[in-house]
Amino acid sequence: MRVFFDESGQTGCILPNKKGKLYNDNQRHFVLCALVAHDEIDEDLLKTRYKQFLDSHGIDYSEFKGSDMMKRENNEILLDFIDTMLDDKHFYICCYDKIFYLATLISFYFLGHQIQCEFPLVYYQLSSALSHEDQDIFEEFCRSALEGTGASRKRFAEFVLNYDYKKIDDGFNLYKEAAQKYLNEFSENDFPEYPLPIGCYTDPKITNFINLNAFGELLLMLSILYPNEFSSAELIHDRILEFEPEFKDSVSSLYQNKLSFADSKDEILIQYADNVASIFRKAYTETVRIFLNPNPWDEDKAWFPTILSKLMKKLTYRAFKFDTSIADWALPFSIAELFSDGFQKEGRNNANLSQLLMRIRDGIEREIIAGDYSFRF
Repeated sequence: MRVFFDESGQTGCILPNKKGKLYNDNQRHFVLCALVAHDEIDEDLLKTRYKQFLDSHGIDYSEFKGSDMMKRENNEILLDFIDTMLDDKHFYICCYDKIFYLATLISFYFLGHQIQCEFPLVYYQLSSALSHEDQDIFEEFCRSALEGTGASRKRFAEFVLNYDYKKIDDGFNLYKEAAQKYLNEFSENDFPEYPLPIGCYTDPKITNFINLNAFGELLLMLSILYPNEFSSAELIHDRILEFEPEFKDSVSSLYQNKLSFADSKDEILIQYADNVASIFRKAYTETVRIFLNPNPWDEDKAWFPTILSKLMKKLTYRAFKFDTSIADWALPFSIAELFSDGFQKEGRNNANLSQLLMRIRDGIEREIIAGDYSFRF
């Protein structure tokens, strides 16, 4: 078995950029795709399939990106790619919401490991709600983390205590309770450090475990799905020079001698994985954006949800790992049903969406309580 990895979405720093933003436009989500070649024959078949697809559309391999397919004028190529190039045996996707990741860091800091283990649903629900607050709370957290002093952590606790929450009821706001407790118990000099590892990468300005987390989660997923094959698998990741030492160090105990890096220009199956990651991230990000705004059912907004539905159905639900809020985790599964080929357009409405979301959320929450995050239908 050989597994090829490539990502879509800015892997860069989760700390505010020069404009004070936590991510660039439409870069809130990070997607990593694993393409699994089960043996040499399977790998040759995948390469042949991909080359034939490129040739059939007159595409230059060295210039082809998944983002090119997400242009409306290339819809025919995209639909052909989904129909002929995807299946339920070779592709696995981890999707991270960077803001939700920051919400989990804040949750871990104030609520602790004990609540995370003993009351996982409460922990996940609070982190989910927090991730839908305005971004100023996350920007303040990142500024405090970057400053890295007891004074900055005390200031952030005061910020959390006095913050005007829109998604979390004051009657059940464990963040405010914990922030008050910290302010009562700790002096400025001994405020606990954050679980955000500043300087963990070679460049101290880069603090980003999104890509490394996604990589680890796909490794875990594949080890569960293919316990015999994966134990001896070779892992080939797209070249990321600034992160490669950290990647190898993080997987040193199990996979260091099996992990290598290659440029997508030299490895066609990394390019294949890039295409899958790119079209999924764009379809998912745009669908989430559409359903955050009024009138999501307008006909001119149906393209991205329709593409997302086709991807979810073609890869099958077991191919996905979502590290997002519960709402954003349930949404793509609901969209997959509402925008499937056999679903009547007249049934695409808020009432049916609410019913689907409720059913799927119930399933997700049961899995969280059980400690099994491989949500299945």
